[in-house]
Amino acid sequence: MQPISHAFTHTGLSPASDAATDSSSVFRSPDSRNGVPRSFGSAFSERACQKCRAAKRRCDKASLLNPYSELTNQDALGATCVYLAEPVTGPGTAPPQAPLASLPSQSLLRSEYLCAPDPLAELTAPLILSFVSADAAPGEQSDWMDGVRAYYACVHKWYSVVHRVLFDHRIDCLWAAVDSPAAPPSSSSPDFLGGSSSSSTTLRRDSADWNVVAANMSREMALLILAMYLSARTCSTQSGRNRDMFDNLYRVVRRAFTLGLCEPTLPKIEFVQIGALLGLYEYGHGQSAVAYRTLSETVAAANVLGIRPGSASDCVPENINGKSALEQEQNSALWWSSFILDQLIHRDDASTHLPFILETPEPGTLLPEPGHNLAGRLQPGSCYESPGTAAQRLPVGADLNVASAESFQISAKIASLLHRALRHNNETRQHGTLPPVANFAPLDEEIRNMTLLLLKDATDWRYALDCFAMCCSALFTLYLPFLPIIGSKTAAQINESTELRTALAALRFAAQMSSDITCKMNIEFSRSDQELSCRELAALAAPTCYVVVEVYTTLRNIFPQEYQKCQDAILDKYKSLKFFRCRWGIAGTLTTLVILSYRYEPPPLSHPPILLPLSSDSAVRTAG
Repeated sequence: MQPISHAFTHTGLSPASDAATDSSSVFRSPDSRNGVPRSFGSAFSERACQKCRAAKRRCDKASLLNPYSELTNQDALGATCVYLAEPVTGPGTAPPQAPLASLPSQSLLRSEYLCAPDPLAELTAPLILSFVSADAAPGEQSDWMDGVRAYYACVHKWYSVVHRVLFDHRIDCLWAAVDSPAAPPSSSSPDFLGGSSSSSTTLRRDSADWNVVAANMSREMALLILAMYLSARTCSTQSGRNRDMFDNLYRVVRRAFTLGLCEPTLPKIEFVQIGALLGLYEYGHGQSAVAYRTLSETVAAANVLGIRPGSASDCVPENINGKSALEQEQNSALWWSSFILDQLIHRDDASTHLPFILETPEPGTLLPEPGHNLAGRLQPGSCYESPGTAAQRLPVGADLNVASAESFQISAKIASLLHRALRHNNETRQHGTLPPVANFAPLDEEIRNMTLLLLKDATDWRYALDCFAMCCSALFTLYLPFLPIIGSKTAAQINESTELRTALAALRFAAQMSSDITCKMNIEFSRSDQELSCRELAALAAPTCYVVVEVYTTLRNIFPQEYQKCQDAILDKYKSLKFFRCRWGIAGTLTTLVILSYRYEPPPLSHPPILLPLSSDSAVRTAG
């Protein structure tokens, strides 16, 4: 019988090493006698294995005959039976093979090869939080509580991922553990609506014991705080130094998020919150495809945990699936944050072909809770409802009172309008032809009405910048496909077509509204601290600025009498993008594209030199 050399590899592991493989086909010979299998052949049957030979012991061939035996000589030696092939010569013999080896004496699942340590084991909470201080530029000081405060002041009002009351309660529990370590309170989410946490007294507490608090903190909570700090981090420091936004700090959060979702247990809600913040960070700094992947993983984990926005058909709103009112509020805000990010990602041309991660909300889907979870109304200084006041949650299909609603509620409502516009645009792309504008006239009317309400009731652009940006984006999504046709026509030809005239009016409306907000924003930036102001900028507003530039560039070519007006609007948008560049990396790329748009401008005679039209590749090199 020829040796079964093909069943082994030179690595020492066999394809038949899995317990599920039928060992009789590999380890038994067809002519075995009395139920006792013969050895593999003369090459192995009459000699000891290499380990036994070196130890000068009799080899019992046990691991060769039965690789799953409980005790063999090889177990006693702490080794594995290994047989090296000897050269065989003579007519009719097979050519020399690679070194042969038997299976390990224990199952591969029990092998040290698959018993790697936890890759997050050494990543302690104090070490995680130390990244915040290490990220400070020379001459600056920052700690992890500064990152928490920045998130609540600048991001939370339009992207409410971390529930403020629940977060403050957990910090209070850590403080209580420091004050009374013998009897630390439970860190579980409270089932209450009252308390002083809504005023965020915890975050204003001054003490030298924050390091002790960090030592008692869970690793997941520390990673969440680091993600909160990332979400509010600017591209440039107060000293003017530019940051690498995808540095080691980002990589720590990204890898920890991925590894945390790989655990065999149910994902923790902190990792869902981390994923939502991480996806926003990646989108805001120009990585839409990466943000799409991050959000996909986040939503999958959220589905496992049953995170949903709630529905008007829920019978017992006070206790759904064993979750308290605060936990339901947290889940609703987290779901709507993910939904908003899904729309932002799909506004990017590089992501329009990707399927939506979250489906269209039903008319009965409830908007986020108003009140203490959400920071900021449309008017600065508005009074919050007391934490114990029960507020009626409105479905997404209902009319919303913009004057009394929270900014995040309005963001969720407008995101649903943007979602419908994006779905309509996807259908247009699939058919390859522009539909009649009457097909989306009702949606157009809803968007315009919401825009007019914002203009009427929003007295401070900082509380509604993302809302304005999404309204503009929704109109642009519907009507931008008409822009190339409009740009190829004369003013008289456009006036003869009802379709083009309607599309042009919609584009003018959206561009003018965005320009009005830009004027307010630029004036305030010129009067205040630029570093503090730019933190409040919403991520979607930068791409909207670029689309406005695209519209005005077309209009100035069609209507020469409006040339200077369009030029002034373009310059205002360029100034806005320069401010955005301090906050979001995506604005840096868009600023370059705005500069490239000037190559089509016929400059005045006194303006040297004349820039000729360039190809896209050479234009990018010239701009660089």
